[in-house]
Amino acid sequence: MVSMDSFVFKGFEKRKKKAMEKLRQALTLNKVDAEVMPIINLLNSFPQWFTTSSCAGRLALLSKGGIRSKYDAAFWFKTHDPGVFHQVKRRLPRDFKGQLWLLVSPPMFHVAARTLKDALLLQQLARHARLGYTKIQSISPSIIVEVLGTGNMAIPIGQDGQIFISSLHLERVLELAAKMLAEDQARMWKWYDLLKELIQKRNWIG
Repeated sequence: MVSMDSFVFKGFEKRKKKAMEKLRQALTLNKVDAEVMPIINLLNSFPQWFTTSSCAGRLALLSKGGIRSKYDAAFWFKTHDPGVFHQVKRRLPRDFKGQLWLLVSPPMFHVAARTLKDALLLQQLARHARLGYTKIQSISPSIIVEVLGTGNMAIPIGQDGQIFISSLHLERVLELAAKMLAEDQARMWKWYDLLKELIQKRNWIG
């Protein structure tokens, strides 16, 4: 009788091979955040995991037609580097339509796991690094772990070409946003260190 873990493993190998080919294609098109390539490469070196998507986290200015609108959204500025948050004030657009939002998104990784045990181990390591929104996102057709920080921010700052918060208020919000992103990125690298320790212990059997 074939166990569930054996069944998952057979499908897992095919999906990993396909995902690695997609990753190679994305790299040639510069569609992967270079900042997180060490983490991507490390995760994919484990036999029981592979990445399907990733983001280093970002600070951004986004205009959109309404609160729930996404099809007419446009980025005016985005960066993965919290150290350049001061540039946001110089990038404020004056000709935007609809609402202008300041966004902070935490680092995020979607990782396929060979078995549920492998998924729970990855979740445990991420939460130990204080990436507190990490969860098992799905179990079919793949077991996917969403590794996610807690530093989300979405603040409306303008409407139809007019910035409606003061320069001082924006400056203080930007300082907080940069701090939030920097803290989550530090936790991301803590998770990376924990993964390296796992390799050193040779403790990767699912």
